[in-house]
Amino acid sequence: MEPGEVEAALNTHPGVATSVVTAWDYGEGDVRLVAYLVPAGEPVEAAWGQQGPVDALTALPSHMHPSAFVTLRSLPMTANGKVDRNALPDPRQSGDGTEGSGLSAVQAEIAAIWRQVLGVAEVDLDGDFFDLGGTSLTLVRMFDRVNAHFNTDLDISVLVDEATVRSLAANFE
Repeated sequence: MEPGEVEAALNTHPGVATSVVTAWDYGEGDVRLVAYLVPAGEPVEAAWGQQGPVDALTALPSHMHPSAFVTLRSLPMTANGKVDRNALPDPRQSGDGTEGSGLSAVQAEIAAIWRQVLGVAEVDLDGDFFDLGGTSLTLVRMFDRVNAHFNTDLDISVLVDEATVRSLAANFE
């Protein structure tokens, strides 16, 4: 299966500005195609029509259809101008990075890490880490995970003014 073929088909839809299709490991050998889409207009329903981008896939066999579609405001990019596939949000996290949530892909990834570390279901973009139940120990754990995920070595001091997803993500965008 070639994700590039699926991307090419999706990109023919007039409501899709750009897309990337990747294999996502759901665990225990369950690997599925996931399409990350940037809509060509607002609102998304107007840009896509009733069927959405699935219309563009009719020429492809059903086994090549993505099992999940994640709408993003923009695709995360590397410094070299290529799609940063490692920064694409987990498709299982509803609301993260999707249209309407107001989160960029980087913010969605950071929010996912915060939810894991804090053990909470929701993380507001401007919610303070400590108000969400964070402690100095969980702050260190969170920074370790963020640095590992983004392959950086940020210091905790970048959150001196405010400890929010928005302020942390600003260091990567």
